[in-house]
Amino acid sequence: MSDGGGVTPGQFRALVDGMLTVWACDVRAVHAGNSCRLVRAGTEIAALGVEVHPFGTVWRIAVPGGRDRVHESVVAALRTLRGIVSPERGGGRILFVAEQTT
Repeated sequence: MSDGGGVTPGQFRALVDGMLTVWACDVRAVHAGNSCRLVRAGTEIAALGVEVHPFGTVWRIAVPGGRDRVHESVVAALRTLRGIVSPERGGGRILFVAEQTT
């Protein structure tokens, strides 16, 4: 994988480890720069990486025995990963509201 389009290895690790913590799943990440393998009970269930191409940054998800999934946005990549890592969790939305002062 290439340099990650401005995503440092530390930021990548924080994102992946944070999502696994929030999802409270039994999956761990084995990191290598801007990519990682997601492992459950000693078996790789997916690989995730961020790559830079001439047309932009992409998030690549590979599932053993399946085809790679490529996303241009981290949000779409996280949605796909949630379906792989924690399929019993429903999709969610985050709503940001600014407090209005008078």
